[in-house]
Amino acid sequence: MKDIIKTFITEKALNIFLNKGFEGAKMEEVAKVSDISKPTLYKYFPSKMDLFLGVINLINKRIDEQLISVLEGEDDYFKRMDMFLEKNLDFALKHKRFVKMAIFDSASPFFKDKNKRNKYFKEFFKVRERRKDIIKKFIQEGKDNGFIREDLSSHMLTVF
Repeated sequence: MKDIIKTFITEKALNIFLNKGFEGAKMEEVAKVSDISKPTLYKYFPSKMDLFLGVINLINKRIDEQLISVLEGEDDYFKRMDMFLEKNLDFALKHKRFVKMAIFDSASPFFKDKNKRNKYFKEFFKVRERRKDIIKKFIQEGKDNGFIREDLSSHMLTVF
């Protein structure tokens, strides 16, 4: 039950963070749109940073689910590759505010606090590694089937 409530709150907070950025988002507003009290909000998310990370995780979970469905959903390897590239580009173009928030809000005055900055980037790189693992599996499938040269580094291909 606790996870359901946290997801509900996170989904409500998503639009606030997207529209106002980290600095402009207020916990009072998240509590109001979630139809809960501010103390209840803090019970689930002890800080705005924790809520922000929850929002980032929610979006990344959705991206990963979409990525997996694209990479596993079609028999033709090259069609899956095309769909994967198209979906990633579509996401970046449709969600410019999220991309900006996730990358550039990290340069805001809030992130001058070393502990908060480290917590954010630790989570950021954990998500990045998870996504790279999904892509590496896809690349390995291509190598196993002769679509991608065996001498190419799967690690290097995931960087690009």
